[in-house]
Amino acid sequence: MSCPGSISIINLTNNTVSSVALPAGSRPHEVAISAQANKAVISTPMSNGFLIFDLGTKAFKQVATSTWNGMGPGAVALNGNTVYIANQMTASVTVADLVSGAIVKTFPVDPGPRSGTLSGTGWSSCRQRTDGAGFVFSFGG
Repeated sequence: MSCPGSISIINLTNNTVSSVALPAGSRPHEVAISAQANKAVISTPMSNGFLIFDLGTKAFKQVATSTWNGMGPGAVALNGNTVYIANQMTASVTVADLVSGAIVKTFPVDPGPRSGTLSGTGWSSCRQRTDGAGFVFSFGG
């Protein structure tokens, strides 16, 4: 059973559940897993960064994005060893290296990116305006 301040890891082979304590002040939002690197990237919207979790050692690396995001970072997408984090309140996407945790760059996008996905043509993100109209924007890769 999970408790506040932890994440639950479910072993799909034997259906056992284990918990790992999160770093103090972490409030996880979204997660993306790289089977290749055996790591998970966890967005923490109330901080100025995100977490890289080593699934083998169960160790966390905190990565600061250098800008306070308030209600973001949110959506997480992976492409090989490249991490993409949608920053809702700063209307930007942060690109980071999964192995080193280094921030590669942060670039502006349309306001309010909330969810994202990668495809062969680039990143797509959906958002909804306050009037209820939704739309998708994408930028090529």
